[in-house]
Amino acid sequence: MDSITVKKPRLRLVCLQCKKIKRKCDQLRPACSRCQQNSLQCEYEERTDLSANVAANDSDGFNSSHKLNFEQQPVLERTGLRYSLQVPEGVVNATLSIWNAEDMLVIVGLVTFLDYPFAAHSLAQHDQYIRALCASLYGMALVDFSNYANGIPCEDTSRSILGPLSFIEKAIFRRIEHSKQFRVQSAALGLLYNAFSMEEENFSTLLPSLIAEVEDVLMQKKDCEILLRCFYQNIYPFYPFMDISLFESDLTSLLLQDDNNRWKISTEVKNVRKKIETLSLLTIVMAMALMHSKLDANLLSMVKENASESARKLSLLCHKLLCLLDVFRYPNENTFTCLLYFYVSEHLDPESPDCVLSPTNLLTLHHLLNLSMTLGLQYEPSKYKRFKDPEVIRQRRILWLGVQSLLFQISLAEGDAGKSNSEYMEAYLTDFEEYIEASSEYEKSSASESNVQMNDIVWNKYKFHVILSKLMSDCTSVIQHPQLFHILENIKRSEDFMAENFPTSSIYQPLHEKEPNAIKVGKSTVLDVMDIQKTEIFLTNIVGSMCFLNIFDVLSLHFEKKCVMHWEEYEKNYHFLTLKSFNAYLKLAGLISDYLENKFQGNILESRGYIIDKQICFMLVRIWMFQCRILLRFSYKQESQKKLASSSISTNDNEKEDEMIVILERLIKHIRNQMAHLVDLAKGKLQDSYFGAYKTVPMFRYVVYLIDVGGLVSVTNGFWDKISSDGEIPPKVQQAVRLKWGLDCNNSRRIKQKLISSQSLQSFNQVLLCQMEDAVLSSSFAIKANTAMSQNTAEEFFNISEEEALNQLLENNNFDAFWDLLGENLSDMPSL
Repeated sequence: MDSITVKKPRLRLVCLQCKKIKRKCDQLRPACSRCQQNSLQCEYEERTDLSANVAANDSDGFNSSHKLNFEQQPVLERTGLRYSLQVPEGVVNATLSIWNAEDMLVIVGLVTFLDYPFAAHSLAQHDQYIRALCASLYGMALVDFSNYANGIPCEDTSRSILGPLSFIEKAIFRRIEHSKQFRVQSAALGLLYNAFSMEEENFSTLLPSLIAEVEDVLMQKKDCEILLRCFYQNIYPFYPFMDISLFESDLTSLLLQDDNNRWKISTEVKNVRKKIETLSLLTIVMAMALMHSKLDANLLSMVKENASESARKLSLLCHKLLCLLDVFRYPNENTFTCLLYFYVSEHLDPESPDCVLSPTNLLTLHHLLNLSMTLGLQYEPSKYKRFKDPEVIRQRRILWLGVQSLLFQISLAEGDAGKSNSEYMEAYLTDFEEYIEASSEYEKSSASESNVQMNDIVWNKYKFHVILSKLMSDCTSVIQHPQLFHILENIKRSEDFMAENFPTSSIYQPLHEKEPNAIKVGKSTVLDVMDIQKTEIFLTNIVGSMCFLNIFDVLSLHFEKKCVMHWEEYEKNYHFLTLKSFNAYLKLAGLISDYLENKFQGNILESRGYIIDKQICFMLVRIWMFQCRILLRFSYKQESQKKLASSSISTNDNEKEDEMIVILERLIKHIRNQMAHLVDLAKGKLQDSYFGAYKTVPMFRYVVYLIDVGGLVSVTNGFWDKISSDGEIPPKVQQAVRLKWGLDCNNSRRIKQKLISSQSLQSFNQVLLCQMEDAVLSSSFAIKANTAMSQNTAEEFFNISEEEALNQLLENNNFDAFWDLLGENLSDMPSL
C-alpha cells in the first residue's frame, strides 16, 4: 500500500500579535518592531505548532514531566524573550496577590468611596507604619478637640513634643475662611444634574440675563484680546482640544462692535445653540487665562484678587451655560470640547483646597471618558464613512487624544487603568497608523516639518500612555494575579520607551541662540514647537516616574510582609524591590527639585507654571509620603537595634548593633534633609499661590520637626498607648479612626506590637541599609539636599501650646467649621 504523504503546512512568517489584529509585520526576531514599540509579547509560530498530526506523531516520545515543567516556566524564559530584564541572583519569580478592597475603602463623615490602588489614601493604608501614624495623628486631634469641647483641661500643658495643630493652624484658618466663602458652589457636571435647559418656557428671558452677566464680567476689548493670546500661547499647546481658527471664526459671528471698546454679545435667535456653545467656550477660556495671569509674582495683591474673582464668576457662568445646553442629553463634539476645558479649569485651579486627587475629580473625569465613548470617539474617524468633512474628522481625533491625555496626566499614576480603555487605545493607534500609511503622498508632503514634530509629540505621548496603561492594568488587577518577572519586564520596556522618546537630557542642555521652530495657530499666534516639546518631556517623565515609583513601592511592601514568615525565600526580592523603589524616588524627587529651583536653564518657561505646578503639588505629597515610609522604618529599626544592643552580652554583638545604629542615624539625617529641602522649595514657590500646598507644606514641616526632636516613633505610638493605658478615648473618636483608617481601637495592643516587633523589619537589615546609603551618596539630589539644609526648621512653632492653638482656632464661632474640616457629623458632637 502506498504511503500517504502529508503536505507540511507553510510556516507563517508574521508574528502572532500582528496576525491577530491583521497589521503589517516586519518579521524581525525575536520580537518585531511593532510589538517592541507597543510593549507586546511577540511570538512566532513554530513548525511543531502547525500540524496536529505532526505533534501527535511526536507525542509518544515526549516526556510528560518535561511538558509539565515547560508549562510551569515563566513565559519570558521559555519563549526566549527576556528583553533586557536583569535581576540579581536569588530573586525569584512569584505570583502576586496584592490588593485588598478593605485597604482602599475610605469613610469620612458622610462621604464613602473606594479609592484607586495607588491613590494616596490607599497607599497609606497599605503600609502599616504610615497607617498607624496617620490614624494616631487623626485620633489625637479628635481627642484634643473633644476634650476642649467638653471643657476637659489638657492633661499635660508642657508636652515635650508638640502636636500638629500649632504647625497647621494658619492652614486651618484659611480652610475655614474658604469654606465660608464658597459655601454655595455649583454642582459637579454629571449625568444627574441639570439646573435648567433651553426647552424651558423662561429661556427667552434667561439667556439675555446670562449674556448681560457675561458682558459685565468681561473687561475691555484690548484686555480680552491679551487674555486670549495668553491662553493660545500658554495653555492651548498642552490642552489642544479645539481648532483655534474655527473658534476665532465663531467669535466674529458672536461678538458685535461696541463704541465703548468692550465686547457686545449678539442675542439673535438664529443659530442660538451654536452661539451658546461658543460663548461657554469663551467664558472658560477667559477664566483659565485670568487664573494663569494671577500667578505672576509681580502683580499687586489687589489685581490678583480682582483677577481671581473675575475668573470665578466666568467659571460659574460657563457652568450655567453648559447646563442650559443640557450637554449630557444632547451630546456633540462642540459641547464636549467645552466640558473638557471646564474640567481642566477646575483641575488646575490654584484656589482648590484639594491636597490629593479627590473622588469628585476622578469621577468627573470618568464621566468625560464615558461621554467620549457615547460620541463614538474611541474609533478612528476614518472608520466612519459618513464623516466627509476634514475639519470634523480632525476635531473628533483631537478630542479622543484630549480625553486620553487627561487620563494620562491625572489618573493613570493613581492606578486608573481599565482594560477596555487600553484595548480601545491600542485599536485606535493601529487604525490611525493604517490610515496614515494609506493616505496620499500629497497629504504627507503638504504637512510642514513643525506640524510633523507636533504630531510626533502627541502620538509618542499617546503610545507611552498605551504602554503604561497596560502595565498599570496588570499591576492593579484583582482577578488575574500577575507574575513578578512579567511586571518587571513591562517596567523595563516602559522605561526604555520613555528614555528614548522623552530624554531628560534635552531639558538640562544650555539654550543656544537659534531660529525658533515655529508653528502658527489662529490669526496671529506663533508657538515654538521645541519649547512645547521640552515641557511635554518633563511632564511625561514625572508621570512615568511616578508610576514606576508606585509599582516598586507596593511590590516592596508586598515582599516585606512575605519576609515576616518566609524571609529565606523572599528576602532577595524584598531588597531588590526596596532599592528599586528608593532609586525611583531619588530620580523623581531630583526632577521635581530641579524644576522648583529653575535648574533647566530656561528650557521650561516660567509661564508654564499654571500647567505644571498643580501636578507638582500632588506629586510632592506622594514623595513626602514615601519619605515618611522610609523614615518610620529607620526610626523603628533604630529603636529595635538599641534594645538589642542593651541586651547583648557579647562584645561582638554590641559592636554590630552599634554599627547598625550609626548607619541608621546617617540615613535618617539624609532623608530628613531631603524632606526639609523639598518642603522649603515648595514653601518658596508653591505655598502662597496654591491652596493645596498651603495645607500640606506645614504638615510635613511637622514631620521634619518630629525627626529633629526624635519623636516620630513616640507620636506614632501615642494614640495606641493612650487607648491601652487609660481606655478613655471617646467612642465617637474610636469609630472615626476605624472608619477612616480601618484600624480597630480594640486591637490597639496588637497594632503597636506589630509596629515595634523586630520580626516586622527583620529583612530591613544592614545589607539593604548599606545599599540605600550608597544610592543616597551617588544621588545629586541627595547631595544637594544635605548641603542646603540647616537644623532650624521649627523654632517659630515652639512658643505656642496645643491648648493655645485650639483657643485661637475655635474663637470667632469657628467650632462648626473646624469640625466640618475633620470630616465628622456635627450632630455627633457635644454642644458647647
